[in-house]
Amino acid sequence: MSSSDPPVRVYADGIYDLFHFGHARSLEQAKKSWVDEVIPDAPWVISQEFLDKHNIDYVAHDSLP
Repeated sequence: MSSSDPPVRVYADGIYDLFHFGHARSLEQAKKSWVDEVIPDAPWVISQEFLDKHNIDYVAHDSLP
């Protein structure tokens, strides 16, 4: 990606109330890749309106419940 390309925004949700080493590693990997902003009080279920409001291009979510 060159400096003239628009940023790609990826939304990765998570529940971190029982924070553990796996969460820390996930956040570490995200920071090394693309995390520069956190959306506080994000909704439990995201909508197209939420994605549009925050200019989100992709949603990343674990396949496990």
